[in-house]
Amino acid sequence: MEGLKVHLNGDRCWPDLSKKEMIIELSTFQIAGLQSGMQSGAPSVSIRIDLDESTVVIAQTSLALLLTACDGLKARYGDPRLGGK
Repeated sequence: MEGLKVHLNGDRCWPDLSKKEMIIELSTFQIAGLQSGMQSGAPSVSIRIDLDESTVVIAQTSLALLLTACDGLKARYGDPRLGGK
């Protein structure tokens, strides 16, 4: 289940999007912590994105990977809760 690619400089990081058939931009999604979501028993995180009434995308990663990604983003851009960089 573990798989997370982080783009710390995300501007134009997905040039393939211009070739995709449909792009849906959403500003709302749900995130859930799962106490023992990993096979090892470690916590995991699920992200739920409802595309329409019948289509849902679920992405999962370990809490450790998500926190590492957030640490990288915070190191790059600062912490906006504290005024950022």
